[in-house]
Amino acid sequence: MWTGWNFGERQITLWGSHYDISKAQKFFNKIKSQCFQRNSYLSAYDMTESDMVKYREKINEYKPRLITAYPTALFIFADFLERKGLSVYQPKEIICTAETLYEYQREKIESIFGCKVYNRYGCREVSNIAHQCEKQKSLHINAEHIIVEVIDDNGNPCKPGELGEIVVTDLDNYVFPFIRYKIGDIGILSDKECSCGRGLPLLEKVEGRIFDIIVGTNGEKLTGVFFSFLLRVFVSGIKQFQVIQESRDTLVLKLIVDKNFNNETKEKLINKIHEKCGMDMNIFIQLVDNIPLTKSGKRKFVVSKVSPFIK
Repeated sequence: MWTGWNFGERQITLWGSHYDISKAQKFFNKIKSQCFQRNSYLSAYDMTESDMVKYREKINEYKPRLITAYPTALFIFADFLERKGLSVYQPKEIICTAETLYEYQREKIESIFGCKVYNRYGCREVSNIAHQCEKQKSLHINAEHIIVEVIDDNGNPCKPGELGEIVVTDLDNYVFPFIRYKIGDIGILSDKECSCGRGLPLLEKVEGRIFDIIVGTNGEKLTGVFFSFLLRVFVSGIKQFQVIQESRDTLVLKLIVDKNFNNETKEKLINKIHEKCGMDMNIFIQLVDNIPLTKSGKRKFVVSKVSPFIK
């Protein structure tokens, strides 16, 4: 409701979990969703061009007030609409959740859909943890229902502005309490106050999953934010990417490229990664036609098989 949406107004959810999609399609849930929640589901797992044409038709017909989606899936959809010169019904607001929302994604989505994008952070075990308000800055922690801490490698509290592991304590679950539960994410707390006046504590940002961190041979720890900038802004010609750390000294970059990618671009990319990760890091670039989704329909930009807590 912080976005302006009210209960009973139409919404569309672009989601990837087969469990959630199949659950929504069951008869009773379908009636409840359509008549009371007025929520219609689209599958983020099925994103072919023909699928996205149907999604556009569905949105234009249903005219949702709110769209909730994986940011990557909605970014791909927005990019498709832009490339094809197709217009789409513009909702009043969009919530992106379940993945890290990057600024280039927000800019594209807001441009195509003509409305604000709000970032939401949560997990299946404890539901919604923090939300952006209309100021679109830090995330307001849902402090009436959850305690959020950020700790260092030794389990000590991080200072505001310091990157660390997020642990949560659920205040509502009396059946199976989650106390200082490590959900596998890293983030930064803030000691600032938002001008919206809500007064809730702030989570400055969520950088991603713990095993979405690349550990350099020099000890440097790099999140998906670094690779998003590197592969979207620093070099050109890359349409999609996935970075995989196979071992402490081996990185594999799977790239879907266009005609602007060349040997000069490749060398520039390798040099920059060496500069950040260490000169003895082995870097292998694979040009591919497709990067598979996870089973939940999410797109993993960074996959690490190495613990970020290596000393």
